[in-house]
Amino acid sequence: MGGLSGSGKSTVAASIAPMVGPAPGARVVGSDRMRKRMFGVWARTRLPAEAYLPAVSADIYGRLRAEAACVLRLGHGVVADAVFDRPDESLAIADVAERESVAFRGLWLTASREVLLRRVAQRRGDVSDATGDVLLSQIERAVTPSAWASIAADASVEALCAEARALA
Repeated sequence: MGGLSGSGKSTVAASIAPMVGPAPGARVVGSDRMRKRMFGVWARTRLPAEAYLPAVSADIYGRLRAEAACVLRLGHGVVADAVFDRPDESLAIADVAERESVAFRGLWLTASREVLLRRVAQRRGDVSDATGDVLLSQIERAVTPSAWASIAADASVEALCAEARALA
């Protein structure tokens, strides 16, 4: 599950997880919660900018892949929830599924700049630390994974989740 901050990744991940893999469904492995665990803080604690340095983010994505692989080896489904806006990261998560001999379905959520900025600005008590400036930086560098299904996330949450469930 990928997309820029504010696109609805975590909401959609939770919505599709019960339908992925054998009962009771997939485990959601999210980069935001993983980062908070890594720093030993409550999920809604805002982390300092140093927690988002490239080396830290590379470590988080590595941990996310390792946890996803572990869940798959146990015979369960997994939904990886992260931005995945860099080609190496979107390819690497797909490689996890291939190595574990399971099907991979990448879903990329898209929304207009205005919608994303509004959603990020409206967040309160959220696990994500993304700000408008972080989002603008993502917009500048993001590369949509070409092999992933793209879903317009400007719609209502209900419509977005329904479309994602149909593709999952």
